[in-house]
Amino acid sequence: MSEITVDVVEPEIIVEVDQYEILIETSGGAGPPGAAGPPGIIYVQPDEPDELSVGVPAEFWLDTDDTTELALNIPAVLDDLTDVDTVTDPPVTGEALVFNGTVWAPGAVASGGASTLDGLTDVDAATPTDGAALVWSAMANQWIPCIPVGTPGALPSGGTVLTVGSDRVHVFNASGSFIVSSPVTVQSLIVAGGGGGSSGRGGGGGGGGVIYTASQLLLPGTYPITVGAAGPIATAGQNSVALGLTAFGGGLGGPGSGSGGPGGSGGGGGCNGGGGTREGGGGTAGQGFAGGSHSNNDGAAGGGGASAVGVGGSGFNGGAGGAGYTSSITGTSTVYGSGGGGCGRTAGAVGGTNAGTGGGATANAGSPVPSTGSGGGGAFDAPGIATAGSAGIVIIRYLTPA
Repeated sequence: MSEITVDVVEPEIIVEVDQYEILIETSGGAGPPGAAGPPGIIYVQPDEPDELSVGVPAEFWLDTDDTTELALNIPAVLDDLTDVDTVTDPPVTGEALVFNGTVWAPGAVASGGASTLDGLTDVDAATPTDGAALVWSAMANQWIPCIPVGTPGALPSGGTVLTVGSDRVHVFNASGSFIVSSPVTVQSLIVAGGGGGSSGRGGGGGGGGVIYTASQLLLPGTYPITVGAAGPIATAGQNSVALGLTAFGGGLGGPGSGSGGPGGSGGGGGCNGGGGTREGGGGTAGQGFAGGSHSNNDGAAGGGGASAVGVGGSGFNGGAGGAGYTSSITGTSTVYGSGGGGCGRTAGAVGGTNAGTGGGATANAGSPVPSTGSGGGGAFDAPGIATAGSAGIVIIRYLTPA
């Protein structure tokens, strides 16, 4: 600390120190206008009041404690401050003051770290394109580049693209990728592959699971699309996976002595002429319904559909397949995920719309419509043959950006 010493000898002494003008009275009588200071009291007033920091009083008294000498301690160097220590470890070129929990002391300035945006752990900007901006992706848990809406090249790509009014529709009949360059809100329909019907007094195959999403925000990125394959005869259909959702393949139609398989929608139970019950396979909640159960000698049950349970056989006739899900997401009303019809000694049953029909006696079963995720039909006796289900489909639709 620097010290300024004032000897109290003269009746009145004025000393200027930085921003303060110190008036020292040894016998009182001075001080602020109209106020007399008692003996041994020093009156301090600002020399330039308008220069004082906020919170500093405009004037105050100092008690000299009846001494004849007053020492005013004014910090002259940084180390004079009580919360600074530049002596223990003297500073060197390039150091900064770093708080060590007790005092501010010389220390090295933090160095290293990322030198580019892409070097940050929460940024993935390795391959930005001209005009791209960074947006936050909750799915990737990172900032990623996107092309602003309205910029050429900003529209999503993938699949077969249709224009329906003011909307764009991407249809995936096979697996691929949906590539998004700018945030977009979509609706989607995901349909799994339908299950195959069974020969030898078999039930109808279950429809593939169906998932419709009315609104989903997609941030820039590449979204894998898996379209479920059709289930061959007496085999379950394959799952469809898209946009973080999985639709389950339809269950297989039960053989003559067996129950239907579980799936998005369950397969229908078979019949073998020996009585007893052959249960239908269970469906998946939110995607489809169970297959019908056989409780007659010569009529197998229909597979379950996306909207209804398959029907059990009646007498010598097969049971109908369950109804599917109707959607106009492509601009055309289409039924998806219907259950295949069960076979019968006298007559096979119809499947749900677009699904395979069941075969009667020695007739072949009918085939489902391709890319509707519908179940195949069951067949009764040779040479009648059951049919496979149909493959699934993934459809994504959104409003074309202005």
